[in-house]
Amino acid sequence: MIAGDFNQITNLNEKLSNNSAVRGGQDLMYCINSLNLVDLPTCGNWFTWTNNRHNQDAVWERIDKTFTNAHWLQYFPTSWVEVLPIAASNHAPLVIHLQNYSIRKPKSFCFEVMWLNHPHLKNLVRSHWQSPTNGSRAMQVMSKINHTAKGLTAWNKYEFGNLRIQIHATENLLQQLQKNIGISNDNTLEFTYRKRLDFLLNCEEIMWAQRAQQLWLIKGDRNTRSKIKLSCTSLSYIPLREH
Repeated sequence: MIAGDFNQITNLNEKLSNNSAVRGGQDLMYCINSLNLVDLPTCGNWFTWTNNRHNQDAVWERIDKTFTNAHWLQYFPTSWVEVLPIAASNHAPLVIHLQNYSIRKPKSFCFEVMWLNHPHLKNLVRSHWQSPTNGSRAMQVMSKINHTAKGLTAWNKYEFGNLRIQIHATENLLQQLQKNIGISNDNTLEFTYRKRLDFLLNCEEIMWAQRAQQLWLIKGDRNTRSKIKLSCTSLSYIPLREH
């Protein structure tokens, strides 16, 4: 983390004055981008410094900043800066809130391989990634990654949820439809749910295969026996299907 008085603004949004000149802003932005630094989000006053003059001679600038990098945000992803009112000094005090006081690495986002089977995945990722962002290039990339990850996580809960529950419910419904297959000549609904069940079973098979691979990568050969047991358990209830 780098925090303090940089004595430099980066654009006109960080200055309130009759003089709209911005000198050296590009140099600071070049340094920020070169080091892949991220300007922590702030709450409170926007401007952090004033020349203590009045009326038309007053100048307000945001020259006190707090920068971090991706490694810091892995441990303190919700950290932010509170800008307190300017009082005795002509600078505003900055209070850095870490929120996450644990030194343990937070749970990381995990891309589920089974998502690749869903026809809407590509458009979903594209729509989240193309959302407008602000800040330096590093900040924009991190914002896009976080926004896309949150979107995929929410979509996963809505679209997939608990696969075992969905499979069980679909099996019961499909069983009822197939029991009454002779009542109606239209089997469109039965065919739709049959495809849905096949899709869910394939997703679950892929999910457990991914879990087993992750366990093997963590524990190596010591986990071979449990890996085989896990794979057999996950496939035991899958009926024989034509491909």
